[in-house]
Amino acid sequence: MTLMKRGLMVLSIGILMSGSVSLILADDSQNWKIESDSGGRITRMTYANPKTPLGIEKDLFIKISPSGKALSGKVDFLNSKYYGIVQRDMTPGEVATYFSMFDGQKAEWDFYQAQDKLITITPEGKIPVEWFGKQARVITNAGINLIGKLEATGTDGEWQVEVEGACCGAIHFTMAGVKQVQEFKASK
Repeated sequence: MTLMKRGLMVLSIGILMSGSVSLILADDSQNWKIESDSGGRITRMTYANPKTPLGIEKDLFIKISPSGKALSGKVDFLNSKYYGIVQRDMTPGEVATYFSMFDGQKAEWDFYQAQDKLITITPEGKIPVEWFGKQARVITNAGINLIGKLEATGTDGEWQVEVEGACCGAIHFTMAGVKQVQEFKASK
């Protein structure tokens, strides 16, 4: 390995370790391997061979809280001829960034849907009042997944979903603009 290549690899690892990662957006939610406990609740999610600008990550391991939040994680870097596989803990910012970038929440909801743990309402249906204030997934006609706290608005026939980290507040919608709204059955 030339001195320049070695220098670039060290610089790349240094950038990641500092938490200053610039990542691309991708919809790779189907690449997640999901582990659950005996009750069917997700405990850990693994993402293999993530496509990132630096291209040095091998695997991402993210621990999931009982409420479905990404808690902590580890990253394995690609095997190096000189260093072997290097693993380190991710910073909270890295965990959130990777989880968001590779649609971890969508993968969670897809998993629960496959386990028949969700109730789905189509545009012809009516959102039950007891869903308000709870976590829900709204799938728009454009295929966008909005996951957050469902709320009623003051306008008849309009609702909103408060997505954590959204830049401009709650996202308003009508049933005409969505394919479906989903909520968890009584027990996750």
